[in-house]
Amino acid sequence: MVDYTNLMRIEYTILGTILYEPNHVGEVIAKLSPENFHMESTRGLFNAISALHFEGAPVDPVTTLQKAGKEYLKQKPEGRNLRCSSAAIRWT
Repeated sequence: MVDYTNLMRIEYTILGTILYEPNHVGEVIAKLSPENFHMESTRGLFNAISALHFEGAPVDPVTTLQKAGKEYLKQKPEGRNLRCSSAAIRWT
């Protein structure tokens, strides 16, 4: 049985680490793919980070959330907003 709470923490930790250390985005993208992320929100954020990296755009919380909101996170949970801190990205 999958522990979704733990899975969610792991996926958000990976994304938070990428945003905290953006110089390593290329290394992470080379090892992971969107299929490694089981939640729509984390998969969308990973796709946004990957796209920004390949476009040569800065990978930071602001540009990632803008890119994800416009292109990858079409369905946010009703009444919830995506928040980002240096430690995590999460719906609040």
